Amino acid sequence: PLELYLKSAVGEEIFDIPTIPKDQNIATLIFFYPENAGTVKSIEGLELEGMHNDYYFKTTYHIGEHVAKPESGNQRLAYLICWNKDRDALKERQEEIKSQIKFVIE
Repeated sequence: PLELYLKSAVGEEIFDIPTIPKDQNIATLIFFYPENAGTVKSIEGLELEGMHNDYYFKTTYHIGEHVAKPESGNQRLAYLICWNKDRDALKERQEEIKSQIKFVIE
């Protein structure tokens, strides 16, 4: 099922995994990775974090924490799960949310 896939793909225990309505069974999972090593100076879009009607966004690093340049898929800054019943609407919504998220690392 979708919940098991999301838990295994994210690689950490998720206590508030989204319950996706059966009529909105198209879902995407996107990971955000650092482009360089450094300290997280700011996170644009932090107010988007948490569970929402059609997406779930979670950061795995916080302002002031040091991040290394990724050497594996497990070194991600955040992840975004979106769902909808319409593939085009899902893609549009996903891009809208992604465009508001930016990690500043110096």
